[in-house]
Amino acid sequence: MGNVRIRYFDIAKGIAILLVIMGHSVRIEVVSHFIFSFHMPLFFLISGFFFKKRPQEICIKINAKRLLVPYICTCIGVILFHALFLVCTGKADSVVQTTARYFFASLYGSGADQHSPFYIPQIGAVWFLLALFFVLNYI
Repeated sequence: MGNVRIRYFDIAKGIAILLVIMGHSVRIEVVSHFIFSFHMPLFFLISGFFFKKRPQEICIKINAKRLLVPYICTCIGVILFHALFLVCTGKADSVVQTTARYFFASLYGSGADQHSPFYIPQIGAVWFLLALFFVLNYI
């Protein structure tokens, strides 16, 4: 029969996407904290609803293609952007250090800068793909 769309899940995903945009745009701290308290768990909940139990090897292969390939490609793009930016702004002497820092940020996969126990810059919104990969494959 193929993939059947469930309209209320599409609406929930659309609302969650709008909340992500609002949460990152609204400068009223109470509102953004409220939105941040549930919008990403909502994405995980929706993703979990459509989870199909498969042998772990198959699940890892499918999710690596769906989630890790875009994550890795985006991380490479982020690393190259920062390296190119440094070269273009005359700060080529810090390219190796910055590249290493963003490489480790890619492995860590954080959506926000981390300062403890040492500084790890955020990799951006794609942290969600890495987190979802691990959740879907190791539950």
